[in-house]
Amino acid sequence: ISFHPTQITENLICEAFCPNEHSYTIDIYSNTGERTLQQVSESYYSNWNKLVANEMNGITNKGISEKWNMNVSEYTKNVGTGSWSGYIVVSKDFVYDVYYHIDPETTESQSYGQKVLDYMKFGE
Repeated sequence: ISFHPTQITENLICEAFCPNEHSYTIDIYSNTGERTLQQVSESYYSNWNKLVANEMNGITNKGISEKWNMNVSEYTKNVGTGSWSGYIVVSKDFVYDVYYHIDPETTESQSYGQKVLDYMKFGE
């Protein structure tokens, strides 16, 4: 899901993200073996760092937190073109990798972007 600005200032060059742009991606995987949040997140961070990490790209494990009335593993990805925040969500049947960018520059736009994230539901 991407939300782009309705108008971009003339002569503005958007590198990673444009002003007022918000983007959300949810990758969904089967949770074979009913792995726990701890097991999935450890594997995710370890594999990310083995396969992707270099001076431009990396992931920071921010630990377990609560989001959407469940425990999630929170992280930040730096991918050369910008920074993404994310959560790993684990249910009995699925693993969700939720990563997003909410433009922090405009308070009103940021508020709408956060509402979209907050209204997501998992495992129902």
